[in-house]
Amino acid sequence: MGNLSERRQWIGTSLTRMVILPGGVTVTLTATGNTFAYPSLQGHTLITGDGATTTAGMRLFDPLGQPLDPATLAIGTATADDQANTPDRSGWFQGALKITDTAGSTALVEMGVRVYVPALSRFLQVDPIEGGGANDYVWPTDPIGSSDLTGKRMIADKSGGSAAGFQCDQRRGGCIVQTAKTNAALANQWAKAATARNKKNWTFAIDAMSNISAVATAVSAVAAVATTVPVMAPIAAPVAVVSGRVAIVAGAGAWLTDCTYHRWDGVCWGQGLTMAMSLAIGGGNATAGSIFGVPTDLVWSYVPNEGRPELE
Repeated sequence: MGNLSERRQWIGTSLTRMVILPGGVTVTLTATGNTFAYPSLQGHTLITGDGATTTAGMRLFDPLGQPLDPATLAIGTATADDQANTPDRSGWFQGALKITDTAGSTALVEMGVRVYVPALSRFLQVDPIEGGGANDYVWPTDPIGSSDLTGKRMIADKSGGSAAGFQCDQRRGGCIVQTAKTNAALANQWAKAATARNKKNWTFAIDAMSNISAVATAVSAVAAVATTVPVMAPIAAPVAVVSGRVAIVAGAGAWLTDCTYHRWDGVCWGQGLTMAMSLAIGGGNATAGSIFGVPTDLVWSYVPNEGRPELE
């Protein structure tokens, strides 16, 4: 078949071959005959035939994939539902050869790694890629200029393979052509998602080390008090020392991480000065230093992070 895209499927004991021809036309080859599907400029099946003649009536779809009654343009009618598919393949984005089935009268389309329901304009599974769409389930909010044929992420495109310059590639999930404008919009969307993930990771690290430092300081303080009880002193003394050192190390780690993420701004240096004074007053002992450090840290916790510089 040269460079033509082809899929094969056994239905019972009969082999069915589905081939995409140049220009976006698809043909289904069986032992009993061939069915040609001719796409519209949007890449959806418009009319079918046997190669010599065409069947009566057009096949139409709304932007979200629901078949339309060609006479009334209504959705959900028997005529609309019956004309949607060619064998068991969706006529919507016909060049992608998406498997379709029905649950009752509801069409289900296998869109790559997820199942799509045109009547709901929703996927049934969570998007496996964070930021791949407007939310975890929705079909792209611009159904005319974008699609999600892999079920993984939105692609701004014009699909179908029927117009000049469009090309179908089954290995990449459909028929896609991208422009500089749509690529720029996608790049901006993905950059925002990456920035949000980056901020979440940095914030988690800072909060985790800060919490460890706070807990270790509390343990050190309790253990220090326990050392005044003779029977508990042998155990409490080393616990106070170790937890105090853990508090110092974790606190320093949280400060360094915060400073790195916020580009060593004024808030960072203010917190560093507070920490240095706390250590100086406590003589390196977290328990004694907390007398000064805990109240001042509480004050710093109310300083908003909005407006502080951040790593991209």
